[in-house]
Amino acid sequence: MMPSPKGRRLLTCYHEGGHALSRWYFGFHTERVFVQTIEDLSAGKWKQDGRGRRTYAEGCVVGHDICEIQPMPTMRAHGSAVVRDHALRRAAALIHDFAGACAEAHFREIPIDDCLEGGGEGDTQHMNLLLDAWGFHGGNRWALLDAARDQAEALVQSPMGSTAIKAIADKLMERGHLSGDQVAALCRKAYGGRESRYGAWINHGPPTLEQIRVGFIP
Repeated sequence: MMPSPKGRRLLTCYHEGGHALSRWYFGFHTERVFVQTIEDLSAGKWKQDGRGRRTYAEGCVVGHDICEIQPMPTMRAHGSAVVRDHALRRAAALIHDFAGACAEAHFREIPIDDCLEGGGEGDTQHMNLLLDAWGFHGGNRWALLDAARDQAEALVQSPMGSTAIKAIADKLMERGHLSGDQVAALCRKAYGGRESRYGAWINHGPPTLEQIRVGFIP
C-alpha cells in the first residue's frame, strides 16, 4: 500500500492502535496518541514524545515506559513481588513493541516481518535494547521474542482486540489525536465494559494465548 499524497494513512492509525490497545490491556496509562498527516511530515512538524523530546514520527503513543532499560532485579536483592512485577512488565513491553506491526499487518493482510522492517524499525530497536539490558542472548532471547510475537498476534486478532483497534484507528483518521481517556473508553466498549486495573496482572503473570484470545481481564 503506497502512502497517500495527503492526509493521514490508515495503516499508521492501525499501527498506533495496536500499541495503544496493548498498553490498555495490561493496565498501563496512555497520555495521548497521535498520527500526523503527510503534509505535516513534509513540512517538518514535530510533536513531543513521552520524555518531552521532539519526534518527527508519523505516529506515536505517548506514555511512561512500561519497562525501564536496565538489568533485571534478582529475587535475593529485591524479593518476589518486585521480580513478578518486572516479569510482567518485561512481557508487556515486548508485546507492546510487536503489537503495532501485528495490527498493521492484520489490517494490510501482509506478513508481520514486512511491517517490522518498515514502520516498525523503531519498535525492533527498542526490543533489542531491552533484551540486551536484561542479558538475554541466544536461545533464551529468541524464545522471549517468539512468545511475545505470538501473544501480540493473539491480542490484535482477537474479536475484542480487533474491534478496539478499528475503533481507535477510525477516530485517529478522523481527528489525528486521542487522549488516553478516549483510548480507554474505546477499549472498554470493545471488552464489554471491563478494564484491567494498574498492577492487576502481577499476581496472574503474563497471560496465556487462550486468555488473550477470549479477552480475559484480571
